[in-house]
Amino acid sequence: MQPLSFALSCMLKETMLKKAAEKSPEEAADLRKTFRAGLEPPSIPDGIVDFLLQNSSTAKVNII
Repeated sequence: MQPLSFALSCMLKETMLKKAAEKSPEEAADLRKTFRAGLEPPSIPDGIVDFLLQNSSTAKVNII
């Protein structure tokens, strides 16, 4: 069995690659190269902040 964090990391990478491939093949290739270099995906995936703010136009977000 794989640790849960490893499994979640793999799922996040696959989701990010699919999303990047929808935008452009070049972006997906750059992302694959980044993952092969050993870099991890960001802790806050693309679009999460926008999703959280969609019904709160006056909210402020500080990411530390």
